[in-house]
Amino acid sequence: MVKKSLTFVGVLSALYFVSIFLMNSVYVGGFSILQLATGNPIVPHTHGFTLERFREAENVSDVDILFIGSSHSYQSFDPAVFSRLGVTSFNLGSGSQAPVNTYYLLEKYWDQFDPKLVIFELYPSAMELDGLEGLYELLPNRELSTDLFKMTLAAPSPHAFNALVGQIFTELTSPVSKAVQQAIPNQEYRSGGYVYSQIIHTKDFFGERKPVEVSGKQIEYLKRVIDLVLAQGSNILLVTAPLPELRRAAITNYRDVVEQFSAIAFERGVQYIDYNNSLTLNQIDDFRDHNHLNANGAKIFSYTVIDSLIDMRQRFTRLIIKTENASELVCGRGVAALSSGNFATALEDFALALELNPENHTAYLRRGIAYTGARMLEQAFADFDRARQLSPADPLIGYHRGLAHLENGQADSAMYEFKRFLTVEPSSAQAHYNLARIYDREGMRKLAVEEYTEFIRYADGQLSAFVEPVKRRISQLQ
Repeated sequence: MVKKSLTFVGVLSALYFVSIFLMNSVYVGGFSILQLATGNPIVPHTHGFTLERFREAENVSDVDILFIGSSHSYQSFDPAVFSRLGVTSFNLGSGSQAPVNTYYLLEKYWDQFDPKLVIFELYPSAMELDGLEGLYELLPNRELSTDLFKMTLAAPSPHAFNALVGQIFTELTSPVSKAVQQAIPNQEYRSGGYVYSQIIHTKDFFGERKPVEVSGKQIEYLKRVIDLVLAQGSNILLVTAPLPELRRAAITNYRDVVEQFSAIAFERGVQYIDYNNSLTLNQIDDFRDHNHLNANGAKIFSYTVIDSLIDMRQRFTRLIIKTENASELVCGRGVAALSSGNFATALEDFALALELNPENHTAYLRRGIAYTGARMLEQAFADFDRARQLSPADPLIGYHRGLAHLENGQADSAMYEFKRFLTVEPSSAQAHYNLARIYDREGMRKLAVEEYTEFIRYADGQLSAFVEPVKRRISQLQ
């Protein structure tokens, strides 16, 4: 009886494997019969540059930041931008990657990458996946390994096992090591796992209006991902990348889902940021489709995340940010605030830039300009003095010090600085104009005419609008 049962099982197993082999070998319209039977929509090596990404991943180790998540990860974080912070990074995102896929990927690659910080992008709709689609994406694009077997066992569908067996047969005739990554229209793979695309979203479609059915299983795996990272003594940042406003509106329970993310982060003692609360992007110009960023949106978002990392640097203890790089980036942020006339924000940014790098003479110079704009002239002169100590050859320090003297009613000191500046930058229309104003005010008519004339000679761009009024003033002085 036992012998007959074993024989029967053996025959059934043989029939199963033979049928899987045959179904995996016959193609209709670009899909194998097995794919059609299991509902697998992935044409190998044609989606998301997964093959190229994981090939590159085999030669990467010891990164500062590891990005992970669904396609929203590899289309949102540009490692080239993060290199401006002086850190190394890699993007291990993949299409339809659910937390169950993320967990086993981290298990496999952790020792190799040893990331100081993991940034896990949480796209709300990924939380209703069962991990099967993510497995379909990974199987044909990676050599078989234990993490793929674990994902197969974790997927609640016999289709997962069928797909795995089919891939084993494929490896016998067409190994992944010899596969060729197919080109994808309007997309380009960039080193570090990022997919670059300049196309813009021009359609009115932003997804079917419905709630996300959050999977309890994916919530548990999200928690397991956090616990795995923390157990390694590393840090993790959970984020939701920007989405078009109409896409968020289409997810009718969007607020409930992100509040659940926030609650899990709080429970585990980690940080979660929904960047849809703080970053407003153009839903046409900054997106490539109804829910993915294009190159412009990804650049803006990546710099915004860098700002967050700098501001939260005390929290991420393993991530060593090169302070010189961070100081320059924060200084740039301050310049933007200064240009918009937001002196308070600019002063905060320049103070942080100097905290990061006390030798940053540009931060002292720019803070001096902000102090001048805020009429805090004593502080302005102190910063100009420190900037000049650090960089005696920078002529801009004298020019802006001259403006501060002018604001303070110190005509002689202002004249001295502007004259000194013009010995280095004789074609500066603004310096000639400011010097002319002082001469004019002090009754030095001939000198004023000379400097106004030099202003007209060099004025261009926006300054051209002042040429005619200056000509009229010259006529009056003569």
